[in-house]
Amino acid sequence: MGDVELVGLYWTLSGPVDVHVGREWSLFAFEDRCAEAAKVGFDGIGIWHADLAHLLETHSLPDLKAILDGAGLKHLELEFLMDWFVDPGDERRAASDEQRRLLFDAAAVLEPHHIKIGNIPATPAPLEQVTERFAELCADAAEHHAATIAYEIMPFDPNVPPVVPPSASSAERKAACDAYTSQSPITYVGNPFQITAPLRGYVYGFAKFVSVTPPANYDGFRIDTPTNLKVVREIFFTVEGPTVDPLNRGPLFLISQMTQGGVDVVHFDLKSPDPMGTATGTAALLTDLDEDPVQF
Repeated sequence: MGDVELVGLYWTLSGPVDVHVGREWSLFAFEDRCAEAAKVGFDGIGIWHADLAHLLETHSLPDLKAILDGAGLKHLELEFLMDWFVDPGDERRAASDEQRRLLFDAAAVLEPHHIKIGNIPATPAPLEQVTERFAELCADAAEHHAATIAYEIMPFDPNVPPVVPPSASSAERKAACDAYTSQSPITYVGNPFQITAPLRGYVYGFAKFVSVTPPANYDGFRIDTPTNLKVVREIFFTVEGPTVDPLNRGPLFLISQMTQGGVDVVHFDLKSPDPMGTATGTAALLTDLDEDPVQF
């Protein structure tokens, strides 16, 4: 596909599977998947952990590597590791550790670009615990293979909604909801009729989000400020950690160039400061919303 190298992810090539609820391994032969992926222009594929375990019932890891190389596939993604941050001794952690060994042993032979991890079950844990266990996981990975550990961020709310049995009374359901929303004045409660206007909490934007019901396409973030920004002539974005030191900002991520705006609108095109960078965007400063008699 020209100068762009694309990877056909596992769910793209697996065919009919029951994601997270049943058979996750593919009915298609691995040789056929690799050949077809290469035929249509992919430069790599993905393998899900359940499919990997199934493949190893009839293939060795060197067999799989030979098939990948024979098809001319240069890139590989292995996935998925869950519950890696759960405390040792928990049965979920025991299952995760077994899955970790499966993926790490495969990575040592198959040489994937990365191994994808995350929190699909939405298991709650303190940020400090997740951070510490992620560092431990990366250190363990470095001792076994050269693949990057890629943390896939899931769009799940960190506050786990209350689980209420179907037999619960209306009073029990109300009590569970009250306990959930009392955790914070901005605890998120979605609005099924208007995604951008939750019943509780706030939505400041989406990198890219498409909904089917209701049909809508969202792209962008809103940032409110009490300061009138009419005189702003430059915007820049930096890469920061958990805290921001105004006197020692992180590296530049996006710089700006002012372009044609409109009435009470200052407009900027955003681009990477790196000539080879691909990050781009736009920003529109609405400078007189506080004076607009129409309320949205």
